[in-house]
Amino acid sequence: KLGVSWWFSFGDQAAQSSGSNKVLLVRTKTEPANYATDVATLGASAARGSYWIVGNEPNVPGQDQVDGATYATRYKRWADAIRAFDPTAKLVVANALNFDSTCTGCGGITQGRLWTQDFLAGYVNQFGAKPVVDVWGAHAYYINWTSLPMVDWQTPSQDITALRTFLNDNGYSSVPIWVTEFGIIWGYNGLTGSANNTCTKI
Repeated sequence: KLGVSWWFSFGDQAAQSSGSNKVLLVRTKTEPANYATDVATLGASAARGSYWIVGNEPNVPGQDQVDGATYATRYKRWADAIRAFDPTAKLVVANALNFDSTCTGCGGITQGRLWTQDFLAGYVNQFGAKPVVDVWGAHAYYINWTSLPMVDWQTPSQDITALRTFLNDNGYSSVPIWVTEFGIIWGYNGLTGSANNTCTKI
């Protein structure tokens, strides 16, 4: 009903669905033993011209947490391997969590704006030009564990608007933004902890 033709899940990355095209994901937290081999394996059953997401929340602990300059190196290596495998492939950058907001009541998340600036600067410093990007990925959540429920939709909306402005100002005005994750993390009035580290809604 939404007219969506491309889709993604964290399950079998190579699986395809009849009548639609699955976006592929490569991780950037660590380097593979062989980029080309991993791309060939992952892309074996993928449609030509597929979209490839390079990394997942590189600014978040527990996900692909990696600084922008290091990500720039790995993005270039993945991009080269993917385009050697399929010259028609399209690349989705980053999927950083939020842009100006981060998280209240938790730590370790690098602000998306700062991470993106480091990525672009690191790429230019290493390769002498800005990265070629087909789609800019983004995750948009309002995260505030000190003020429940987390139902502020304006902050994620403002983050996406700020990202759009940033991209326009940095030579990516024609690059679309894909919001590949968004949502309300906690909709209850409160929570309380227990001895076995579980939370109970109240």
